[in-house]
Amino acid sequence: MWDDWRDRLDDTSLPPAAALWVAQNGTYEERWELAQRHGLDGGTFGALLEVDDYRIHDILALNSDLPRVFLDRLAIAGLANEEYISGHRNAPIERKRALPFKYVTGRSLELFLDEVQATASERTAVWRTSAAKASRSLGEVWDAIRTD
Repeated sequence: MWDDWRDRLDDTSLPPAAALWVAQNGTYEERWELAQRHGLDGGTFGALLEVDDYRIHDILALNSDLPRVFLDRLAIAGLANEEYISGHRNAPIERKRALPFKYVTGRSLELFLDEVQATASERTAVWRTSAAKASRSLGEVWDAIRTD
């Protein structure tokens, strides 16, 4: 079965069993390609977390589909770049708050603002944050806006 999919890891119809097999037995290159793929199931994400290679973990942390539970596992075990984890759109709010503001992506920021129930004026203030404040954490920027 695997040989039929060897050159088609990016195919959206890749069966979960084939993806899991690659996660558990594939080469570094195959696992790397798989880790960045969208539409993986929890079993495949879990198997990729078990791979002893920080590069695979970093790619996983950059996969926008990675669920929060797997981000937490990466963070707790110290398996991936902290900025990748904290900047992920599915990162818990406390992780996002610690991230330097300049590294917060638009989608991640929008989800943060939804979680804190930001008002329209607060949203505008966050988006207008100057470059001078960009080295501060998202939490510091947010706290200054929320308290004003």
